[in-house]
Amino acid sequence: MALKCALWFDTSDFINPESEEALSYVLDMLDDLGIRASFKMVGEKVRNLKEHGRVDLLTRLARHDLGYHTDLHSFHPTMTQYCEPLSFREGAAEFERQESRGIHDSREILGKRLTGYGQPGCSWTPDVCPVLKKHGIDIYLDDHFILNVDGQAFSYGGMLNFNTLHRIMRCWPDHENPVQEALEEFDRLAAEEHPLGDVPEQTKLFSIFYHPCEFINRDHFWDLDNCPGGKNLCYDENGDFVGYIKTPLTTFDRMRERIDTVREFLQEIMERGVTFVTMEELPKMVQYRNREITVEDVKDLAQDIVSTATVGFAEIAGEYVSPVEIFSLLRQALCGHPLKPFFAYGPETRCISHIVSPIRRVDVIEAMNRYGTVFGYPQLLSAYEVGENTLSAGELCYAAACFLLNEEAETCEVKPVTCATEQYVMGNGDWSGYWLFPPHFPVPNTYEKTRLQCWTLKPVRLV
Repeated sequence: MALKCALWFDTSDFINPESEEALSYVLDMLDDLGIRASFKMVGEKVRNLKEHGRVDLLTRLARHDLGYHTDLHSFHPTMTQYCEPLSFREGAAEFERQESRGIHDSREILGKRLTGYGQPGCSWTPDVCPVLKKHGIDIYLDDHFILNVDGQAFSYGGMLNFNTLHRIMRCWPDHENPVQEALEEFDRLAAEEHPLGDVPEQTKLFSIFYHPCEFINRDHFWDLDNCPGGKNLCYDENGDFVGYIKTPLTTFDRMRERIDTVREFLQEIMERGVTFVTMEELPKMVQYRNREITVEDVKDLAQDIVSTATVGFAEIAGEYVSPVEIFSLLRQALCGHPLKPFFAYGPETRCISHIVSPIRRVDVIEAMNRYGTVFGYPQLLSAYEVGENTLSAGELCYAAACFLLNEEAETCEVKPVTCATEQYVMGNGDWSGYWLFPPHFPVPNTYEKTRLQCWTLKPVRLV
């Protein structure tokens, strides 16, 4: 049984220059321990380091794995705010417009590919996925509550997601007995079995995260002073910049004590056999299919769809397939094509079905070969014209399943089909209580887009 740990640092504070010394001491700690970690960088922070002449920090950061943490972090509007009123496709275009500078500057100044991403705080929207994928950023490493696949790693939006993992934890330096407390939690989590399906775990992956600035902050983060309640307090009512608000800080001695506490904890878990992995190494831990997919496999999927009137993820030969990949396998099996799961994004909107005549096999095959696009990637249509009828992607799957199971049939009837993976979307779509956003901030469209993109969701098994 392997014990592995993704250690990551969200590096965002471009307001307090003292945070640079905290970053430097974190890098010292990692050098001393021989650990390569993952740093998700805010674009303005990267530009800040360059402007301050901190070539030393930029050079040392480049020895680690680097990711993207948006251009301006918590300043408004965040991506949740500007994408909420937009469609998935429109939101992706706006995210590209808002964030392309940060991605470009981070890559150019750091001199490295950005391998992963995590949103600032609670600023989630699925619209980011095709944009990040376009820029070669294919790992989503974070801790948020919006998607939770039973504490497992999962694929969503074309990205490998390591979010809300069962073994996400940290050592809290300001607690009374921080190292002892953290080691007790670590030992408990290491002893637990958290299998995916009925297959025992081969690797137990921990996720431990910090922010370099938290070691120098007195008791809260910089953005609480500058961006609370949906407002940018560094601007006056006329929109003129009046200056950033400095965060209350602790002493450099206390900063070093906090980091030394984390150092002690990391040393202890290394002695327990933990090895550290970076974002770029996480895909190497994913188990992939151990044989070719057969028509009988696809017929089993078809039987499940017809029996339950749902389409969800399913396991074939050691690897899961998502609902959208099941859509592609049904299409390929009906057409007699090679069976290879095909990725596409979920639909833009829900379909209101209109059925006036029997569903014909020939029309189903023709319809299943039609895709839309988002950022150059294929996307399921919101509604499929199937002869005289209008069907959702789920109903089209049901029809294809019927025809695959009855090769003699030329027509069939369909039932309403739900996407079972939507159950992994957590929360009620109202973020009014979160300190960053305006006092009244429901996000129903963000949640609806998240549910629709659950066509792309499937768990991944780690080895």
